[in-house]
Amino acid sequence: MNGRHQRYVSGELTHFVGRGRSRRYQFELLVKILKTGWLVARGLQPEGSKPVDHVTTTHFRWDRKLSDNMMYLPSMVCFCDIPVADLGLHVSKYGRFGLAFSKDFLVPKGASPVFYIAKAAEYTVVREGEWPIQ
Repeated sequence: MNGRHQRYVSGELTHFVGRGRSRRYQFELLVKILKTGWLVARGLQPEGSKPVDHVTTTHFRWDRKLSDNMMYLPSMVCFCDIPVADLGLHVSKYGRFGLAFSKDFLVPKGASPVFYIAKAAEYTVVREGEWPIQ
């Protein structure tokens, strides 16, 4: 981390809006969220079709690696718990616009910070009915 140390976690959960989009789009999306009061996950549809608002979906692609973020594709709103002083790297990946809420507010509503899986992590895919431990 370029000689800097992560302070571990924050008292807030932060969501960045419009990853991969222009700054103008991100700003307009943030304004829309603030005006409507809705932070909505976009449902992931089969490849080639457009995402749909207000639809919760989860796709499993058993031929893909979990650590590549392509095996399990849920629609969700992602929050990180990175302290403000350490958000620079995250901002460079996800954009400059976002919302932060205290954990005391979001956690009782079911929110949790995003859990990242290391690319080198080993895992075993277990499908329903195949659980090795009885």
